[in-house]
Amino acid sequence: MIIRKKFENVNIGDFGFRTLAFCDWSELQKTRRELLKDHTCPKIFSTKFQQLDTFINEETNHMLHLISTFHNKPVAFKPFLLHTLNQGYSVDFMPWMLPFYRRHFNQFHKWTKYIRNFMAPIVNERYCTWKPGKKNYDYIDTLIRTIRRKEDKEINLEIAMFSLEDVIGGHSAIANFLMKVFAYIAVRPEIQMRIREEIKSVTKEMRNVRLTDRRSMPFTEAVILETIRLIASPIVPHVASQDSSIAGYKIRKGTLIFLNNYELNYSPELWENPEEFYPERFLIDGYLVKPDHFFPFSSGRRSCIGYKMVQLLSFSIVSLTLQKFQIKPVEGCSYEVPVGNLALSYDTFKFQFIP
Repeated sequence: MIIRKKFENVNIGDFGFRTLAFCDWSELQKTRRELLKDHTCPKIFSTKFQQLDTFINEETNHMLHLISTFHNKPVAFKPFLLHTLNQGYSVDFMPWMLPFYRRHFNQFHKWTKYIRNFMAPIVNERYCTWKPGKKNYDYIDTLIRTIRRKEDKEINLEIAMFSLEDVIGGHSAIANFLMKVFAYIAVRPEIQMRIREEIKSVTKEMRNVRLTDRRSMPFTEAVILETIRLIASPIVPHVASQDSSIAGYKIRKGTLIFLNNYELNYSPELWENPEEFYPERFLIDGYLVKPDHFFPFSSGRRSCIGYKMVQLLSFSIVSLTLQKFQIKPVEGCSYEVPVGNLALSYDTFKFQFIP
């Protein structure tokens, strides 16, 4: 655990405390998380859950159709998943390093302006055409309803735009994570075979995999959890809300606290053969089990709001891809997955997709 004092002296720029990751625990931030919850953590069999399932199937099948046009040639897969903006610099988690990243953030602000110019007309059109009683179709509708009905005086169009940017950042993180999953399984055909066996068991080769199949595919879920464990991504820091102590160390209110996710995921005291890719460590008698010391998305009220989306999207995209293709490594390419980083370069990891 790393502790930094005087959090109030940290200045992370105009984009900082307006994000859900780096923000105080004010009523505004509580409201933002509450508005987003139904869209990132939809209840199973709910309308939003079914809507998400349909969307994932449609988009993934379109992506796989495009991949099929390469006819077994090496494919740079990441552009198909997402053109990533955030490359996971150290400053994302240590904002006091900002002066060393001015050049990167000049480019970042250009991308932000591009995204805003894309989103603004959509948000403005929804805002102007909103009518009382209109059903919320998506997160934009939820934000617009809150603003127009004045359900929270602190939520305005500017806050809505920042909230949408948070969601876009989350999509980038999922795309990078999926690249790492595919890198692990591309060089492990036996893992792919076991996933396909689960797929055949639940679909009877008569339909596509659905989100509702997750509970019947524990090994596939274990592969995703094992990848999450091995990449040991940094956890967004927390701030002590009151004076306290940890293992005898006094912690003053306002102290910035980092959890050592690498130690939690790689300690030999917590895991047997921690360096090994072994999804079975999350299975007991065929059931998915997560140890108490495994919380890669942090814990408590400030845990990652998008953790469920990571699991849902990863499960569907991995399953749908393996349902149609065998993934093979490209000769001469390295498939070593970096530990502790957030993102991969645009052309990282090429694969062959064999029907």
